[in-house]
Amino acid sequence: MYSFFRRVFVTHLKKDKVIGIQRGLEQEASEPSTLTSSTLGMDLHLQPNTTHYLPSVRPALRSVLRGFAPTSLPRKESVDCLVCQDTFEGSLCLHAPCGHYFCPECTAGMAKAAIAEGNEELFPLRCCDQLLPVEEFLDLLPEPLRASVVAKLEEISVPPPERLYCPNDTCSAFLGRSSEAKDVVSCPQCHTVICPECKRTSHSPEPCGPPADDLLREAKGYASERGWKVCPRCTVIVERESGCSHMRCRCGMSFCYSCGIPQESCSC
Repeated sequence: MYSFFRRVFVTHLKKDKVIGIQRGLEQEASEPSTLTSSTLGMDLHLQPNTTHYLPSVRPALRSVLRGFAPTSLPRKESVDCLVCQDTFEGSLCLHAPCGHYFCPECTAGMAKAAIAEGNEELFPLRCCDQLLPVEEFLDLLPEPLRASVVAKLEEISVPPPERLYCPNDTCSAFLGRSSEAKDVVSCPQCHTVICPECKRTSHSPEPCGPPADDLLREAKGYASERGWKVCPRCTVIVERESGCSHMRCRCGMSFCYSCGIPQESCSC
């Protein structure tokens, strides 16, 4: 038995075939935002008198990637891709720690499937529950797919409560740690200007509105009235349509829908 991801299985048929994805049924993922190299803090379109709030983004990214990267493994001269079963030169393929190989096209297919799924529990990518060598993995990806994967790795390296996202509802791009946004910043995706104080759309010269914590409490109160629950890790509001009380959030947290606490601590 082998697995590419924990709940997403990709069958990648080369050339004129198609990629079929069997999605997990526990929870439907929302549409993902488009991620490009600009999400990584490069080429930010800043308004006058604004500055980059991730000045050391490249060293920071290297540190993030090192945290995800097992040591690259030696490769055979000729190998069969686990997905498409075609034979390739070993040096051209991704060698997983479990001994499986993936050709460049199928490697890209796995990355696209994980990003499309929108479930950050799928990152870093794995085979047989073992981390893939991320630097070797990235070397096989074309741009802008490589930038999208690196951006996702950077995003999941930041604890959910500390993440800053674009306040534009049609964008919601990840912008880094909220604590590092000291100056007015323009979103590199949609160019929405963000207030460094309230982390919402810039409203100068008007003062900031109600604190975000007040709005969150209001939203949680609205959810509580309707019996919805809040993920204890990432604080996203969850509504159960059917099934048991065991919920699994897209951030990877398992919790009880009845009492709202982590599953391992639940006594329901």
